[in-house]
Amino acid sequence: MTGEGTERIARDVERVLTEGEKVLAVASQSRIRSPLKPDSAVVTNRRLILYRPKLLGRMDMEDFLWQDVTEIRIRTEILGAVLTVTAQRREADGTVRARTGVVDGLVRAAALRLYAAAQQLEQEWREKNRIRQMEEERARSGGVFLHGAGAPSGAGAQASVDDRLAKLKSLHEKGLITDAEYEARKTQIIAEL
Repeated sequence: MTGEGTERIARDVERVLTEGEKVLAVASQSRIRSPLKPDSAVVTNRRLILYRPKLLGRMDMEDFLWQDVTEIRIRTEILGAVLTVTAQRREADGTVRARTGVVDGLVRAAALRLYAAAQQLEQEWREKNRIRQMEEERARSGGVFLHGAGAPSGAGAQASVDDRLAKLKSLHEKGLITDAEYEARKTQIIAEL
């Protein structure tokens, strides 16, 4: 698709973007595949949007937030490329909802550029999720008690120290804290005895 068509799609999508969200890449179906209203995939810094224009100015947009994306695949074919995105979202009730979106017949060069941008963003979100999970694990492991108010005493203090050292060791073995953090916290816990 020409730059003019891509710019029109970007303008249509920009109307639904949130504050600070930007269009990074657009890939559309070739005119051979869909001469009147080509479907497109749009990568923004926050989500992947599957844009499907309809007749008389109507359109469908389906978005996949980067934090929910589990896989993006591209398959090149003779007449273009097929983009497949899969996402999983944990609902408030704890259930996991899986979704898949597909756009076929994309112009190959544009689809490859879009895929590269999507891979970069997917990787950034995976790192953010890894850090968030690490922080949650650290929070679950319990805080460090300081001498003074609220510090356990006697046999309860020894059990608390043993529990905290076991949790600390578990964090270290899982790679959630560095060697230096492990040694510093271990020294601090032992000093409380």
